[in-house]
Amino acid sequence: MKKEGVLQSSLSRRQLLKGAVSTAAVVSASSFIGASYAQSQSETVTPRIRESFDFGWKFRKGDFPGAEVPEFSDADWRTLDLPHDWSIEGPFDEKEPSSFCGAYLPTGIGWYRKRFRLPDPYKAKKLTIEFDGVYQLSEVWINGQFLGKRPYGYVPFFYDLTPHLKFGRENVIAVKVDNSHQTNCRWYSGSGIYRHTWLLSTNQVHIAHWGTFVSSSKVSKDVATLRVSTRIRNESGSAARCTLVTSILDRDGNAVQSAETGQDVAAGKEYEFLQQIKVNTPHLWSVADPYLYKIHSTVRNQHQVVDEYDTPIGIREAVFEADQGFLLNGERVKIKGACLHHDGGCVGAAVPERVWERRLESLKEMGCNAIRTSHNPYAAEFLDLCDRMGFLVMNEAFDEWKVPKGQIGPNGYAKYFDEWYERDVQNFARRDRNHPSVVLWSAGNEIGDQGSPQGPETLGKLLAVFHAEDPTRLVTAGCDHIHSEPAAEAASTEFLALLDVVGYNYVDRWRDRREKYYSIDRQRLSATAIHRNGERVDGGYPGRVSRLVSLQDSGAGFLSILARKKCRRGAAVEICQHLQLRRRRFHVDRHRSPGRGAMADEGLVLRRNRHLRLQEGRLLLLSEPVDRQASAAHVSSLELESQRGADHSRDLLHELQHS
Repeated sequence: MKKEGVLQSSLSRRQLLKGAVSTAAVVSASSFIGASYAQSQSETVTPRIRESFDFGWKFRKGDFPGAEVPEFSDADWRTLDLPHDWSIEGPFDEKEPSSFCGAYLPTGIGWYRKRFRLPDPYKAKKLTIEFDGVYQLSEVWINGQFLGKRPYGYVPFFYDLTPHLKFGRENVIAVKVDNSHQTNCRWYSGSGIYRHTWLLSTNQVHIAHWGTFVSSSKVSKDVATLRVSTRIRNESGSAARCTLVTSILDRDGNAVQSAETGQDVAAGKEYEFLQQIKVNTPHLWSVADPYLYKIHSTVRNQHQVVDEYDTPIGIREAVFEADQGFLLNGERVKIKGACLHHDGGCVGAAVPERVWERRLESLKEMGCNAIRTSHNPYAAEFLDLCDRMGFLVMNEAFDEWKVPKGQIGPNGYAKYFDEWYERDVQNFARRDRNHPSVVLWSAGNEIGDQGSPQGPETLGKLLAVFHAEDPTRLVTAGCDHIHSEPAAEAASTEFLALLDVVGYNYVDRWRDRREKYYSIDRQRLSATAIHRNGERVDGGYPGRVSRLVSLQDSGAGFLSILARKKCRRGAAVEICQHLQLRRRRFHVDRHRSPGRGAMADEGLVLRRNRHLRLQEGRLLLLSEPVDRQASAAHVSSLELESQRGADHSRDLLHELQHS
């Protein structure tokens, strides 16, 4: 354990916060906003600057109509630095509406304001303000112009400041935070701009926000094939001839491999560059040896470098297998995890990075190798630590969907779910999907929807967003009612069947499950669902698909598969699955079993031009390509032999082809 890093009482909060920020500190809030921006008035400006925006804010607790207007007087407001959690400042009071969930600490409404100046060379730049987290119901203005609101207090978000900025003059940003609707969280949330803020400057042609995504299709000690997706935006008034150079750098900064791609990007448009890069004898990321590479992206417009961007990555393969458990780089790893909430105890929700580092060091020393982010998105620096220190992470999004929880009543996320879930999951997944520590997404914790009639539909919507943003990782949910007495309160079988990995919470509550846990459900749910790098290669209910009845094109990018499945009890059940083609992948849109009331499994995810694998003899076999142009194209009945044996990954399928 690092002894020299232990926090000393003589350090001020400002020193602690400065130590947690990796970029240059702001030199003056009332002048130019930072060292990088306060260079000489040279016309040469770095293509991309991301600088801390934490220092020199004004704050006052309470509601102040008109505080968004630049001329509003904040002379008597308190000056402070971010991150800031006003709730932890107290006092404790048993009458506080936050109740025991919020530690009987004050909440309410608070306002933040900051003045800053920008030099003239930045007139041609695009400037973005980033918030890592504001709890909650934030509203943001720049120079009196409303930028937007964000109800969910744990998700990162950003706004474009460019159209409303003044150069050579003072700018004023104002943020209203409303945490007065209590209670709205089942644990201590804190109040305010409790995570870091950043000011990002780029050229008009630039890599989009969270615009890189690196995944691996093949990983071994000998070679790894990386797929690098990079979204480049052209916000200028003319077409740009873009060249993207992607380099893989090792820990010492040496180039291991690179790829170069050119493409015209029209004015006002975005283009996704797809590159495939092989790395020979990769140094694999693991719990014991968390080795990190870096993806360095360079964008040129003609011959001028217009953007440079670094993405830390780890090369590894994560596999969940029902019989073997969790496999990391082909080796079984016992997940020894802990559930942590986002606060830092007596420092509240504005947690200095060293506090997290020290806590993780202690957990590592006691044998812990995994963290569940209970039950919300965390600060980005926490996942950076997990990457560097070798922790596996189950990254959780929500504690509540559409069904409210009794502890918090009508003020929880259920109030905003329908309007905001898609944008919140997109930001969450796009920010975190390059972290090698993240091996599993969790869509929710003990949500009431698991047993509701609309629960499967809600889960299906969430899965669609997660899988669209990151098709390489599996999605689970913590289910605390897989079995229940009365049975009417139990999670529905259809709900559980949709999950990539079924999450069990408090399974020992119910009779013999204290000893048998989930082994009972292996008799009724799939015992052999295999996922490799996010691709589900078999699954569903026990038994095997014995006969493919028909496959036909039903228009609008849909395929309907009607199969007959022989269950272990001998009952033949017809399963109709509707799969929709989106972004060159087939996704289950809806599924139901028209026969005998039995539920259909999620089945398979069909991808274009990919081989699917037979596991335990349960997978559809297509021996002929399907012509999408033909109306009601029909594939005659095919027999599928059950192949049971030691080789569970034998390729048996022809490619499913679509024009």
